[in-house]
Amino acid sequence: MEDIRQVNLYFTTIDVKDMIQSTGSPVNVYSAIGYLSTWGVGYDEVKIYKEPHCNDMVAVYDNTKTPFKRFTIGAIWDNFKKEYSFNS
Repeated sequence: MEDIRQVNLYFTTIDVKDMIQSTGSPVNVYSAIGYLSTWGVGYDEVKIYKEPHCNDMVAVYDNTKTPFKRFTIGAIWDNFKKEYSFNS
């Protein structure tokens, strides 16, 4: 049986369009979402939230097979460098 990861995005298409416009490139936004979606293969669920009033995102990783095993990473937008950094 294959392991399956559930990825839940807690933002709208309008939020994504706003982030793309603000960051200047869809590559920046989609790369950050992709990184957050695929990080931590030992966790079977990830919830990605957009922070209000900025381009930052937070991912919360859960393992439903091991309760209370949880990890969080933030994708932080640097407006000067024009890139995301990832911090736990």
